[in-house]
This record gives sequence, C-alpha cells and structure tokens, in this order.
Amino acid sequence: AITLHADIGHLAGNVLGISIFAYLCCRYMGSGLAWLAILLVAGLSNLTNVIIHAGEAYRSLGASTAVFGALGLLTGFPLGAYLRTREPIVNRDWLIPFFGGCILFAWMGGGEFPTDVAGHFWSFIYGFAVATVTAWSALHAKISAIQQKGLLATAFLLLAIGWTWALGGL
Repeated sequence: AITLHADIGHLAGNVLGISIFAYLCCRYMGSGLAWLAILLVAGLSNLTNVIIHAGEAYRSLGASTAVFGALGLLTGFPLGAYLRTREPIVNRDWLIPFFGGCILFAWMGGGEFPTDVAGHFWSFIYGFAVATVTAWSALHAKISAIQQKGLLATAFLLLAIGWTWALGGL
C-alpha cells in the first residue's frame, strides 16, 4: 500500500516528504536501519488500521504512512539520545525537534476524506517509539557499515516481496 498512489500530485507530495524526512533519518541512524525502520513502522501502522477496522471495508494507499513514520523517527531520536546520556542539554537539542515534529504532524497529518489520518497518527507514534528506543539503546552506533548495507537490502527485499505477494506470486 505504501508504494501505490492515487495521482501524480499524491505521489509528488509523498516523494517530497519522504525525501526530506528519510534523508534526515539516515543521518541519525544510518541508511539501512533508517529505511528498514521506516518500512516496518509504515507496515505496522497499516496493520494496526486493518485490525481496528476488522470486518469493515478499509483501504489505504500512499507513502504517507512512511512519511509520518519517518517524521516520528526524527522526533523521537533526540529524546532517546537525551535519555541515554542524561547530559544537560539545551532546549534546541530535543525540545525543539519534539515540538517541531508534533507541529508538522498536526499541520500535515490531518485532512479530509479519504486522507488516512489514523494511519498518519499510528505511523508517527510508532516511529517516535522506535527512534526513542533506538537512540536510548545506541543501537544505531552498534551497526557496522556492512550491516547497514544488509539492512538496506532487507528493506528493498521486503518491498519486492510485498509486490510479489500483491501480484499473486506468493
């Protein structure tokens, strides 16, 4: 669902958002861990919506769940780093990214039907939680460059598996 789009405007908006937010996530976490986290958070968000809407007709498409997952990752990472180090920090180190992420979510995450506001919400929350734990545990610092490449390959393999499954190959 995160690779399907309704029209060129929808695609362009998501490409712009994911380009900016994923780039910044990669700077924090490394390319492999960041892209895998973005995909898993978006998938978990969509799964949550499917479970919540069990028995109802429910459809979701677009990379907005990935975009808001990446925004959640960016918002949670500085807080996790602070929780790990407990060093005195100034507001710009975690408070500004936290409120900035919340404001961006509120500004871009809502909308009129058929916008998947719940999907945006869950992605942001899951991304925030994953990034906070990742930074708190310093997991990103424990992953070598070759492991990052392996995680990146895994992320793209998951996309390929998803498309194969969707097209009836699995």
